[in-house]
Amino acid sequence: MFLRAEELDEEQTIEPRPPTAAELIAARRAREDAEEAAERERQRKRLEAQAAAMCAGGDADPAAAAEAAAPVADEDEEVDPLDAFMAGEVLPEVLARQREAAAKREAERLRQAELLAQGQST
Repeated sequence: MFLRAEELDEEQTIEPRPPTAAELIAARRAREDAEEAAERERQRKRLEAQAAAMCAGGDADPAAAAEAAAPVADEDEEVDPLDAFMAGEVLPEVLARQREAAAKREAERLRQAELLAQGQST
């Protein structure tokens, strides 16, 4: 017999039902998925920083940086097609443009320094 909350005496309490096995398994899988996603995100950020540092040094080519930043897949892990495309096609172009922009900034800085050394202002 079920009692409505209004019918319960003040001394009676409603016991929460224990979680089912399916709920426990789903919670564990969700926790494991979240941990894996966090680890992949940490690895992605580390590799992006490493690739950016390689290109900032000026002696690494964008293709090598893209290869270093390519997602690492385990045997049982599937590579996301978007990640593969981004690493293979877009990242090298972005890194090349960053190198070009850095080279232009450096050239402008050197030009400004030469003008300053000659006593001219901009």
